[in-house]
Amino acid sequence: MKRFLGSVFILAVFVAMNALGAASRTFGFEAKKVEVTATRPALDALTFGAVNFMGRDGAASYSLVAAGEPGEPLEGVIDGTNYDLTATATGADDQAGIATDQVVGTITASNLVVTGDPSGQLGGVASIDVFEMVEWYRDRADIIFTGDTTYNGGSIGSAGNYQIVFVDDATLTLAEDFAGFGVLAIWDRSGDGTTPRLVMHNTATWTGLVVVYQDSTVASQVTRVTLEGRMEILMQDYALLGLSDLIIGTGAIINGDIGIANAGNTLTVENGAVINGSVLADSVYLEENVIINEDVHSNNLTVDNNVTVVGTVYPSLDFSDVALPPYPVFSAGAPGDDIINTANGAIESAAAGSYDEIRMGNNATLYLTGGDIYIRRLQMGQNSTVYYTAATNLYVAEDIDVTNGFSLIEGAAGLGPKDMMIYITGTFDCTFNNPVVHANIYIPNGSIVVGNGADFQGAVIANVVDFSNNLATAVNGDSAFIGGRAEERPMILGAVLLSGSTMHLPNTETFFDVFYSEQALDACEALIDDRAYAWRDWREAE
Repeated sequence: MKRFLGSVFILAVFVAMNALGAASRTFGFEAKKVEVTATRPALDALTFGAVNFMGRDGAASYSLVAAGEPGEPLEGVIDGTNYDLTATATGADDQAGIATDQVVGTITASNLVVTGDPSGQLGGVASIDVFEMVEWYRDRADIIFTGDTTYNGGSIGSAGNYQIVFVDDATLTLAEDFAGFGVLAIWDRSGDGTTPRLVMHNTATWTGLVVVYQDSTVASQVTRVTLEGRMEILMQDYALLGLSDLIIGTGAIINGDIGIANAGNTLTVENGAVINGSVLADSVYLEENVIINEDVHSNNLTVDNNVTVVGTVYPSLDFSDVALPPYPVFSAGAPGDDIINTANGAIESAAAGSYDEIRMGNNATLYLTGGDIYIRRLQMGQNSTVYYTAATNLYVAEDIDVTNGFSLIEGAAGLGPKDMMIYITGTFDCTFNNPVVHANIYIPNGSIVVGNGADFQGAVIANVVDFSNNLATAVNGDSAFIGGRAEERPMILGAVLLSGSTMHLPNTETFFDVFYSEQALDACEALIDDRAYAWRDWREAE
């Protein structure tokens, strides 16, 4: 079995002092024997786990801090399963998820910090001179970085052309759809504890071996490797999405995700509200007795007393590059368009077409019979009702104003909120009590303000979503909106070797994958076998 330290052999050379041949000399010289030692790294793939940690010689203690838990689809995964280069499970050799002195098969919340003396691990290889290994990579590197470098896309090497890349006390950032192949060796000489030496964003991938070595001259060095993916965000999951502001009132019950898309804004959930979904915003404020039954994603979370988060609190959120649903371009209310203006208790219908204004009195009923209906403005009196009897798209060029007891609901069996799409250029003023709305509403430049006791089914996307006065309001998400962002996970296929005093992989909790791949390590070994030996320890022997 090949050992990880390297291939070593002794070369014996006999040197004649006379170039024409010592044997022809009558007084000649005795030949000298010279022994030469040569080394180069050799990778025995079966000694590896997905992540491998070696404490540094001379350090008083060792610490590897890792984040991620197999089985959690939105967290980092460090998986020892043997993967081929298509990320499909292969073979029968399941490697440990992490190889250290504790040799744990998975990484969970109970063993994220691994301490102790890791020597003697990594499949039984007791001595690894990582310093010598990294020097060898440096001297034979295809690419050397001595300053901070960023790749946005692009590649280094290829599946058929593995490379040796050396990073000398600098930060290498790999972003977007970058793909790297080969050995990536990083020498951290400063160890300031804050600057990561390797940063992988989005869907960047490295296939092969990643080696990170701490310089032994720094007493209390901390080296960080940051793997920063991004979670999947789907518009269809949201019950309420504010672009700039969202407020959930006291006692509200929201079934579905809620969030704010734009950075620099605060989502507020007031006393006693229950969110049966996740909360996502740059800043989140949860008042007393709030219950969040899924996760919270926020860069700045503030909580009052007795707040419950059943899921996970994620300390970061990146909402950039999230595709909002398309908003149609339309106009309405042209001269000559119909005006519907009814008295109290009247019953009217509106078919597909263009209308200047629809004004309904108290206790009035309006039937929308389907298709595309364009209006400038809609006003509804107290206890008035709008029924949609077929799938309808309602385009409102200005505002919708309603009063107490307003309802917008299905008017035929088999219909639901996804069959009623409302696009509003202005605002939706629903500040009065007990409104019932079963629809999907999109107001990208305006606001929706909802009063007490509201019953909303469907979904709302608006610049400002204000449910702050809605005592006992219920929102049942049933979104027809499309858009969002696919999950992005940087990935290392092969193995990671960390050597030093304190290592962090990744730097913060995020979305990433590290998969053991014997196939990738074998390709790295073939790359190394094609490079020159390191010659050393010349000596003469009689």
